[in-house]
Amino acid sequence: MKKPIFELYYGRFCAMENIRACTKEYERHLDKLENADTKLRGLIEEDETLFGLYKTAMDALEGVCSEEMACNYREAFRAGVLLGMDIMGAFDEAE
Repeated sequence: MKKPIFELYYGRFCAMENIRACTKEYERHLDKLENADTKLRGLIEEDETLFGLYKTAMDALEGVCSEEMACNYREAFRAGVLLGMDIMGAFDEAE
């Protein structure tokens, strides 16, 4: 069985849509990335070796970011559970 926390994270645990950040800052960074990517691809696409290396690097970067997000999500969820336990008195000392 797959871990429920990751099923939730990837949107497979329940009927929910994948949500992307929609802040102005996110959009600004995404626009910069897309513009730079388009220009860079235009410069290197005729060089098979360089273009292959670029694609490998971008795939690896996406993988690193994805794993980092999953780890942060899991740790934040754990913190939330601990906060809930604290609110419910699980850590109160016996009087």
